[in-house]
Amino acid sequence: MKDLGYNIKSMAGVIVLEIYGEIGYWDYFVEYLRWQINEFGEDAPLTVRVSSPGGDPRVGLSLYQIIRDHKGSTEGYIEYQCDSAATLPICACEYVLANKSPFEFMIHDPQMAMDWSTVEQGQALVDLTNKVRDDMVEAYVTKSGQSEAQIRSWMKETKFFTSQEALDAGFVDEIKEVDQTLSAKVDYKLAASAHADVRPKEFEIKGRGKSPEPNQQQQIKSKMEEFFKKMKAAFGLGDTSDEADVVIRAKELKAQADKVEQLEKDNATLTQERDDALAEVAELKGEEPTQEELEAEAEQEVEKHLEAAVKGFKITASAKENYAKTYAGKPDDLKAALELIPEGAARPSKGTPEKRTSARAGAGVHPKVADAWSK
Repeated sequence: MKDLGYNIKSMAGVIVLEIYGEIGYWDYFVEYLRWQINEFGEDAPLTVRVSSPGGDPRVGLSLYQIIRDHKGSTEGYIEYQCDSAATLPICACEYVLANKSPFEFMIHDPQMAMDWSTVEQGQALVDLTNKVRDDMVEAYVTKSGQSEAQIRSWMKETKFFTSQEALDAGFVDEIKEVDQTLSAKVDYKLAASAHADVRPKEFEIKGRGKSPEPNQQQQIKSKMEEFFKKMKAAFGLGDTSDEADVVIRAKELKAQADKVEQLEKDNATLTQERDDALAEVAELKGEEPTQEELEAEAEQEVEKHLEAAVKGFKITASAKENYAKTYAGKPDDLKAALELIPEGAARPSKGTPEKRTSARAGAGVHPKVADAWSK
């Protein structure tokens, strides 16, 4: 990884990720780096040391996410130059120290190169560049606390910061003399002391964080080759397949597994909704009134209509019983019949005792009303 601008080591329980030179692209870089960090200790403190002009912004964003996802504490050191994509892994660190002088920190809009292309390919590149820029803006806003508009303005003009300006803008947290660490000479003592207050003792007890053996890189390479060999066999890929085929197949299987998992979740949701609906229907059915309750309610309605009719002198109190018998259980019919009788029709004359009045069917009188009155 040195030729690509990266170097990762461990000492006294602290992981040291060095980013020197141009940030280049490497197949399976993300997978490899995550695996390497986990080998050193996924909870171990991580120190990121940077002196780089930048490079591929997508790789810079990959570094940003790896550092953000790390479970241990993270600290960044800007030894001198931190431009373009190199600013992204620094912005992922919880605490950033900047070298007082020399120092260079620069952010700008991403640039993506493409050879001769069709209109569609060119538009796709524009869309990709816009997405990369949006991701970079989000990273800068998260670290600095500046507004999105301010960040986009700085990126558009290609903004260079001094150490004090970077501190004032929120990109760094402290300015101090940061000893340069060349890739040929790692200052492990400085790296080991970077997280002295938070370094877990268990990493020392378990023996993690020792200096890498000279043949460690070869051992890692052999393990990776053995891993891909087993994966090819598991996936049923032929001998002519390479690591890229393994990765593609793994992603396909992962997508299928995610789809099955989502279908299972959707099915569980639908099943729960069905059960809830059935329970609600059963509850509603249980609330339906019985026949006895319906009859009692009808009798109460008949009584209410008759009481109102007597008070309104539509019928006499003595005729109430006959109406009750005629319209027993039929409050709606009773209501319709009583509406045909005018208010005060049964009001007695002053000084004249109440007497029964006969009515004849027809002439606007309901037959049942006439029948009730004649009894």
